[in-house]
Amino acid sequence: MQWLYARIHPNGSMAFAQWWSKKSRMNHGTFGAFQGPDREHQVQYARQRIKQDPHLEFFIFGHRHIPFDIRIADNTRVICLGDWIGNFTYGVFDGEDFQLKKFLADQGTIIKQ
Repeated sequence: MQWLYARIHPNGSMAFAQWWSKKSRMNHGTFGAFQGPDREHQVQYARQRIKQDPHLEFFIFGHRHIPFDIRIADNTRVICLGDWIGNFTYGVFDGEDFQLKKFLADQGTIIKQ
């Protein structure tokens, strides 16, 4: 299959790869609107995990493509980085605090989310 795929023109192979990726995200729930703090899988996982270790401060996730920063305990946050392609969001850790930031391409500036 890899040999056959390599023989497809790059325009066709990229279109196919993007279609397949989008289909996969839709089927597995990693693409779409924010489900709310009680329905997002990352938040549910963090709430269960914090019961085992209440000293954790940050749960940082990628792959969901939707940026969010949710406090689940006094000293614990669940952060999803979003993406660079549609949201232009990224994270910065300074050794103590974690910030979710957004790059504004039209202004050439970076702001705190």
